[in-house]
Amino acid sequence: MEKTQNFANAIKQLRKSKGITLDQISDACKIKKNYFEKMEAGDFSFKPNIYIKLFLIEYLKYIDIDKADSIIQEFDNIFNSSSTDMNLTFMPPTNDDEDDIESGSINSTDDYDPKQIATIILTIIIIIITYQAISSFLV
Repeated sequence: MEKTQNFANAIKQLRKSKGITLDQISDACKIKKNYFEKMEAGDFSFKPNIYIKLFLIEYLKYIDIDKADSIIQEFDNIFNSSSTDMNLTFMPPTNDDEDDIESGSINSTDDYDPKQIATIILTIIIIIITYQAISSFLV
C-alpha cells in the first residue's frame, strides 16, 4: 500500500513540476479527468490494471515522454509482481516446445472432432436446402 501511495505521489509531483493540469491531460488524451485524479490519489482499483497502465502511458506521454518507460517499469514492478510467472498462450513455441510438437507429445483438448465438424456442415446444408424449398414454394 505504501508503494502504491508513493508511486501516486511521484507521478503527481512530476506533473505539477511541469506545470500541467489534469484538465490539459484529459483534453489531450480524451480520458476522463477523474481517472487521473484517482491515480494521483493512489486508487488504482477503479479499472483492471491493463486499462490503468494504458491510461498511465497516455498520462506520461503528455507529461514527460523521456521518463515514461522507466515509470511504466516501476508500475509493473509494483502492480504486476507475478508478471514473470505468466504463461502466455499466444507466444510462438521455443526450441524445446518445437521438439515436443514434432514428436507429437503435445495434446490439445481444444481440437474439434471430425464428427462435430461434419454435423455442423450437415446442419448448415439442411438449413440452406429448407430455406430454398420454402422460398421457392412461396413464389
